[in-house]
Parts: sequence; structure tokens; C-alpha cells
Amino acid sequence: MKMNKTLTVILALLVISSLLLVGCGKKAAPSGPEEESKEVEQTQETAEIDSELSELDSLDEDLDMSELDDLDKELEDIDW
Repeated sequence: MKMNKTLTVILALLVISSLLLVGCGKKAAPSGPEEESKEVEQTQETAEIDSELSELDSLDEDLDMSELDDLDKELEDIDW
């Protein structure tokens, strides 16, 4: 029983240490034109996403909620 517990602890430590080694290892440098083209595509996609986000920010500024508050007050004042 004690041996099973010890074996389980040792196996758990081995798994954790192997995960740490793999996670902290060096990444391979991009090689060849295929890797470079992927990087260029990712850069272009990032630029497109940034422009779309800035467009959304400007739309958010245009749609100010304070105008809706004023509209609610005006509708309450109307004698239906």
C-alpha cells in the first residue's frame, strides 16, 4: 500500500517535471519561406483586426447613451 502511494507520487512528479521542461524549452526559429509567409499573413490579419477595432471604438463614441436619457425624459413629458 505504501509502495503504491510512493510510486504514484514519483509518477506525478515525473509528469509535472516533464511538462515544465517542455513548456520552458526554446522554440524553433522559423525556417524557410513557408514560415515567413505565415508570419506575413498573421501581421496582415492583426492589422485588419486593429482597424476594425478602431472603427468599433469610433462607433461606440458616436452612440452616446446620454442622448437616450434625454429622449426618455422627452417621451415622459409628452401627454399621450
